[in-house]
Amino acid sequence: MHVAAGGDYYLCPLPQTQVSAAQLAELLGPVLRGEWQPVAIRRRNEETGRWEKIGAGFEYTVIIEAEHDGQRISYEERRLVVCSSSYAAVQKHSLDQRVKKAVAESRQLHERKQGKKCLPTQAECQAAVEQILQRHRVTGLVQVTLHGERTERQVRAYKERPATVRVREQWTVHVAPDRAAIQEAKALLGWRVYATNARVEQLGLTKAVLAYRGSPVIERGFRRLKGPLSLTPLYLTTPSRLTGLVRVLLIGLRVLGLIEYKARRTLAQEGAQIAGLTKGLPQKATARPTTEAILQAFEGVTLMGIGKSWYLTPLNALQRHLLELLGFSPEIYHRLIPRFSKAQIQIGET
Repeated sequence: MHVAAGGDYYLCPLPQTQVSAAQLAELLGPVLRGEWQPVAIRRRNEETGRWEKIGAGFEYTVIIEAEHDGQRISYEERRLVVCSSSYAAVQKHSLDQRVKKAVAESRQLHERKQGKKCLPTQAECQAAVEQILQRHRVTGLVQVTLHGERTERQVRAYKERPATVRVREQWTVHVAPDRAAIQEAKALLGWRVYATNARVEQLGLTKAVLAYRGSPVIERGFRRLKGPLSLTPLYLTTPSRLTGLVRVLLIGLRVLGLIEYKARRTLAQEGAQIAGLTKGLPQKATARPTTEAILQAFEGVTLMGIGKSWYLTPLNALQRHLLELLGFSPEIYHRLIPRFSKAQIQIGET
């Protein structure tokens, strides 16, 4: 509200306190019934150059009215209902795993085992099943049937005890995934509602989604400034020196991003992966190496001068491969100190 009153714009996801699961299901009703199709959201892959679909969505408008600093303000807020393809896939896999675990645990309730408490009544058995379903958050997605068997046993009279009939009940749990309910639940997965007061001309549906997805990248840059680039702690007090330091570190930040972009793009064009960047896991390969991992691979490189001779640690296969991914020749490594002739530099173990 304060942002809109000041003439600025916002873009943020709405929690369930503002758009509940029931309200979201109602919004998605026309889409799920096939009455109309949401707009496809596509993004150009910067590494491969190809356009790929990352989701779909639609929008609607609500009027926001409230008091701000003693004045009544009113403006239009656009609600963007967006489904992320990757997020939906992760949620669907998680739902399948939770249903699988709930079914397996429910079927074990009637198994006889030493030290395991029996459930003699239907109420206790029903409560145990419901507890399992609630714990795995799959209530209503699993069909539960309780089958009871009643057995009677004649007990003869003994001394003062009269003859009686002892009745024993044994309950068996039959559970199975409710396929129809699971499909309905999966149709609602991956959807999220965003709110913005920006006009469509300024921030369309696709542009809004890409802008929000880009926010973690910005935060990653701040983390790099505070971490590897050592912006903090800051001991300078002169404004000119503060400005100069920040500008130099911003240049370094751009270099870190460029290294990562170049390596990933080259691997994507080759359709390859690179292994050896993860300590302790030399066989683990990735197509998206980070700049930090690339620089760490050069840890231990040493240049030592003894008299008029210089000794330089030789490059291993991984380091040469990384230089090639960045578009450099290994010769650039041998020219680290250009003021010395090649005769004065020896490549070997220090």
